[in-house]
Amino acid sequence: MKKGFCWLMTVFAIIFIASASFAQVAKDGDKKPEETKKEDKKLDIGLSGTIYMEWVNFTGYQYGGSGDVPKVWKNSTYTLNSLIAPTSGTKNEQSGLSNNTFRLQRVYLTWQKDINDLFSVRVTTDINTWNADKSNLLFMKYAWLQAKKEFGPVGAVLRVGLIETPVIGYVDKVSDYRWISTNYLDNAKSVLNGNSFDNSADFGGSMSLEFFKLVKASYSYTNGEGYKNNNNETYKGKAHTMLLTIAPIKEVNLNVFGRLEDTDNKSLQESTWPKSGVRYYDLAYRLYQGAGVAFNNDLIKAGSNIAFMRNMAQGSASFDITNPNLVTAFSPKYKKHFVLSDSWVNFNLGAIVPDAPVLLVGRFVYGKELPSMVANKMKTTTTIVKTIGLGWQFNNNVRIVGYYENIDYRIGQKQTGVFVENISKWPTETDDLHATNLNSKWNPWSAKYAGYNRNPKAANNFYVKAEAKF
Repeated sequence: MKKGFCWLMTVFAIIFIASASFAQVAKDGDKKPEETKKEDKKLDIGLSGTIYMEWVNFTGYQYGGSGDVPKVWKNSTYTLNSLIAPTSGTKNEQSGLSNNTFRLQRVYLTWQKDINDLFSVRVTTDINTWNADKSNLLFMKYAWLQAKKEFGPVGAVLRVGLIETPVIGYVDKVSDYRWISTNYLDNAKSVLNGNSFDNSADFGGSMSLEFFKLVKASYSYTNGEGYKNNNNETYKGKAHTMLLTIAPIKEVNLNVFGRLEDTDNKSLQESTWPKSGVRYYDLAYRLYQGAGVAFNNDLIKAGSNIAFMRNMAQGSASFDITNPNLVTAFSPKYKKHFVLSDSWVNFNLGAIVPDAPVLLVGRFVYGKELPSMVANKMKTTTTIVKTIGLGWQFNNNVRIVGYYENIDYRIGQKQTGVFVENISKWPTETDDLHATNLNSKWNPWSAKYAGYNRNPKAANNFYVKAEAKF
């Protein structure tokens, strides 16, 4: 009885909803087109979303972009020479990882609305994928107020708030590659031995001027630390980013760009020791400048950028607060130099054969840290990323790609093939051959390790990546 009653109620509900719908359609059909347009505009709340997800299988050494790429030994002979106990033997150490996992990389929820003909707003949230406890908490990626106006052949855009930075935003737009991987100005740390130079979003303001749709100049003035430090600046300086693009023909863009980020502390900062402090001196900054070219249409998106980067670390001196002339420790300033090249191709056959929207993508990245006596003890680290992928675009909202990635790490020393490093022998002998005793020149308890340097095992990763938009 109860089951029959439920079925009866369900039928009545379907009939009622269908009748109401047909009545609404008939009612709407009597409206004037202008009235319908106004109502549609009211219902349009400007909400959209994008999801990036993937399955990945990792093999080989996986560098996380934190600290130096380590030297790796495999069946290396070594000798420990000291005044206490000279020893020798074999060290077998090979970093590696084999793992497969499903990952939710990005979930962008965007609310964008025109206030009037001049002003508009945008708010975009994302998920937190970097925190230690792996929880996917929402955070703010963009939140800006925009003023946009055209003055004949000149277009001007002004944004304030948590904004997209000019260079990274431009590369993502012309490459249409963001759903597959971040561009390597954004992800420089993974190929430049843990050193970053830009952020995809930051708090501040930006302005762009476009002339005759041929030349566009963009400038931003932001905090510098990026959206992860939105409410907590870690230094007093700011970041200046500039981008100039020229389109000699519609599908070709030439670009010149640069960024200067002031990382000075410029203050006395108390340390953890009583009656002690740290005084910083000399300029500290991060800088990159470069140029590139991009070809962009519905069929092919291809391009290449090259950037030269410099990181100046600020000098510091620790002193006794009761006697500022008494220096207890000293850290010299130093400069690191880098070269980064990022090239991509993104081919969509569906632009000319709608029934076969095959995707073919590829990327080649070259990053190198140049040798410096103070900064890295004359060590060079080169990282080369090669990728290729084949996919399918189901429609404007869903696409998927199978993607292979090879990452090769090459570490060079001034003394080719042999790595020499001091390690402490007191009070006990350590088994960590990575350790360094900076005072070993004067320390008779020190030891010296000599072994054959091995590069980390190349990473070979396979992904299945998908993008869904709504």
